[in-house]
Amino acid sequence: MALRILSDVQRSAHGVVQRQESFTDLYWYFLLAAVVVLGAGTLLLKERTQLWWQLAAAAALGAALLP
Repeated sequence: MALRILSDVQRSAHGVVQRQESFTDLYWYFLLAAVVVLGAGTLLLKERTQLWWQLAAAAALGAALLP
């Protein structure tokens, strides 16, 4: 009885389409979101000292990321 069930399942499985997995790299979407948030935050800065700190942090980050 069990062998009959297994053979029926195997026979019906031949018509099933194989599942294909795909992966999306989310890194670039989150990086873009971070840039948008930082850009919006920069537009809201009012004091010159804050702008200089923002510029210094951006320069340090750029120097760290460039080879």
